[in-house]
Amino acid sequence: MLNQVTVKNLLLFFCTLLFIPAFAQQSSIDFIGGISNYHGDLQPRPYTFKLSKLAYGAGISHQLGSQLSVRASFIFAKVEGDDKFQKDQNLKSRNLRFFSQIKEFNINLQYNLMDIYTRKFTPYVFAGIGVFHFDPYIFDNLDNKVYLRPLSTEGQGIPQYLNRKNYKLTQLNVPFGAGIRYSLNEQFDVGFEIGYRKLFTDYLDDVSKTYADYFTLKGARGQQAINIAFRADELQPQSYPSGGTQRGDPRYNDWYYLTTFTLSYKFGAEPFSNGTGNGGGVGKKFKRGTACPSAKF
Repeated sequence: MLNQVTVKNLLLFFCTLLFIPAFAQQSSIDFIGGISNYHGDLQPRPYTFKLSKLAYGAGISHQLGSQLSVRASFIFAKVEGDDKFQKDQNLKSRNLRFFSQIKEFNINLQYNLMDIYTRKFTPYVFAGIGVFHFDPYIFDNLDNKVYLRPLSTEGQGIPQYLNRKNYKLTQLNVPFGAGIRYSLNEQFDVGFEIGYRKLFTDYLDDVSKTYADYFTLKGARGQQAINIAFRADELQPQSYPSGGTQRGDPRYNDWYYLTTFTLSYKFGAEPFSNGTGNGGGVGKKFKRGTACPSAKF
């Protein structure tokens, strides 16, 4: 989880952004909804709608100019992977699966390819930095929810595997992508976006390297760890593989990505307009002195 200091800093950043409109710049509150998915050992396709889950969030954007803006968002999403959808029969028979909730905060720079104040429509690209929290889990044969990290399914965190430290559940990522933005009127924009998250872990799905030794894993984490680490025997009778047998592919880190729609409520004046709303007599008119909406907690 994000620690208390980090949360306070993020909230302070958000509050600071909310006061920016006082300097006669235009900002917006963004409402985000769509779907999420992941790419990794249990889902080799770089982009697919299969196993997609709901994603939603909210944020705030602030115009730095007619084509450049900064935005900050909180995103809540879910990802899933399942070997039964693999094309490779060896991977399908591995029979692994995972789920994870994603909680993300990100800050991005967005560049509009066209001036949004003289055109109602523009493509855009964005990139930035984010922090996200995940915690992979599965459901066992009795439909009990079981979190995977404490089981050390590949020996992570077990003294006999000194080179396999337990992965952190809160990590940095690099969000980037592209979208389109359309201005409905003076107060509302809509948008569509595809955003990727470059991760620095191969354990979003709890699968990366090789099977741990049977006796070492059982002695350290118990029989449940054995049952969860190796699930191929649920499809047909077979023995737990010898330690070092390939379980995942450590060459590539995992990814997750979002396909979302955005509704933005704009307030404040157009950049460099001195409150007049048209920044020099061209483009759309914005109402003078639009007030920042109040928020109750």
